[in-house]
Amino acid sequence: MEFNFINETDQTAYFQLGLGTFDVNYGTISFSGSLVGGDSAVAIATIAPGATVTGVDITEAISAKLLLSLGTTLVSDAPSFTNPDVTDYDTRWDKAELSLYPTSDTTDSSVLNLSAADFFGLDLQVQTFASASATVAAQTLGWKIDAVQAMGSLAAISNYNSFAAYTGSNGIPVTMPGGGTIDVLRVVAPASVPAAAPADTYPSFAAYIQTVQSGSIVTTVADEFDGNPSGGTTEPFKAQTYDFAASINPASGSILPGTNFGDLVLVGTAELIAGTATIDIPAADLDSGIYSANPPFTVNGTAHEISTNDVYAAAVAEILGGFDSGFVDSSEPNPNTPGTTYADSSTGTWYNSTSVTPADYAFANAQTANAN
Repeated sequence: MEFNFINETDQTAYFQLGLGTFDVNYGTISFSGSLVGGDSAVAIATIAPGATVTGVDITEAISAKLLLSLGTTLVSDAPSFTNPDVTDYDTRWDKAELSLYPTSDTTDSSVLNLSAADFFGLDLQVQTFASASATVAAQTLGWKIDAVQAMGSLAAISNYNSFAAYTGSNGIPVTMPGGGTIDVLRVVAPASVPAAAPADTYPSFAAYIQTVQSGSIVTTVADEFDGNPSGGTTEPFKAQTYDFAASINPASGSILPGTNFGDLVLVGTAELIAGTATIDIPAADLDSGIYSANPPFTVNGTAHEISTNDVYAAAVAEILGGFDSGFVDSSEPNPNTPGTTYADSSTGTWYNSTSVTPADYAFANAQTANAN
């Protein structure tokens, strides 16, 4: 897979390899092998302001991280994003995580993740093309707003708490309420803030979760997934529908064996997987998991991960995104299915429409009685 790196900032950008197993070629530079803790990161591309680096060919990368930084290269291949005492602290950087399997591998599915599940530092974007000669991207994944706007919005959610909004001389100036600015390097997600952070660093979803739980709200998580079916088929990619009923276990009454009070439980089926599946997100991880969309969960009692990028991960991401946007138990009309509310419609109808603007999907518009 060839990568093109575009730098639109007024600073030099650097692309490096983080931890993982790589097989990479770029110009006269070739690298193959594993980077483990303690190795120096390998810089393979320097990107001048406004320039594009082309022809970085990654033919295999297993559990790998691509590190991108502005202004200077990173010293570490596993830099800390929460420790002010490390050398890389004042560098603005972010990462893309991927597992890219060779074409000879017909079992595993390649995945690439640009999510800000642990922190946000740069507004990254990646495009995929149908062939090496294609000039129009088949798919584009990335942030739809620039880093200045994203950093300001994310810092505001954390009330500019220093345990979440990390500042430094190379940060983006963010205007504070009432005037003044702080230079924000990165904003750390709720699941990754240090243990010493106050409990109210981020607003809690606890009241919302309790309302859904006490009301015995059942949400239909139904959509179509096009990816690794995880069903024993020899076809690595095939579209399949799925249909789960999601609810939060009550304080009393019957709950499924192996699940506990307060767990978010999804029970249902997927087209290419035999039998009924039970997905369980533990109560202790639900609040922060709504923010990160990356909590630990189990499928039929076995540990699973969002990074697996299968139909179960798709269902989990969809219901958590519904909480994050306020769609779960919302009495507001769903513009994508006229005549129904968000609560009465399935998750597959919630997110995509050409008839509404992104602001219509804001939490406040779906939870008018609880806009905060």
